[in-house]
Amino acid sequence: MLGNSSLDRKLFKRREEAISPIIATLLLILIAIASGVILYAYVSGFIANSTQNTGTVESTISLENPCVSAAGSACTGTGYSVSIRNLGANTISYSGTVNIQIYFTDMASSNTVTLPCPISVSIAPGSSFTCKGTVAGLSAVAGDTVTIKVVMPDGGAASLPTKTIS
Repeated sequence: MLGNSSLDRKLFKRREEAISPIIATLLLILIAIASGVILYAYVSGFIANSTQNTGTVESTISLENPCVSAAGSACTGTGYSVSIRNLGANTISYSGTVNIQIYFTDMASSNTVTLPCPISVSIAPGSSFTCKGTVAGLSAVAGDTVTIKVVMPDGGAASLPTKTIS
């Protein structure tokens, strides 16, 4: 078969169309370098995010007995009242007096009012603390749905919709 020139041309032609071993090696090296760069970027981002976690635990809370008064005094003599129950296994305690943030959003008008609720006592697991006061600036009328969202100083949060009473 070595004397057959058409077969020799086909074999030679196939060799011309194939990728050179040097180019193939360079492509493999480039693919390996690109994979390494991508892996480095992923791992460095993962490590940066995991070191930002300070290890603090957010409060696990629930809201109970929500009341929002359109008239301003129908909730046991106040404009609003909401009990915050500690559902976690740890006591929620803060040094000194800190403010719990309470957000009232009237679903009919999308009007939101933010109020602080000072807390200076510890809340044992299963116990609750009641915030109450006046809600100035909320445009809700009797029968409107108001969403109450409570955010603790450590980031723990809970929300609950309730109907406004007169």
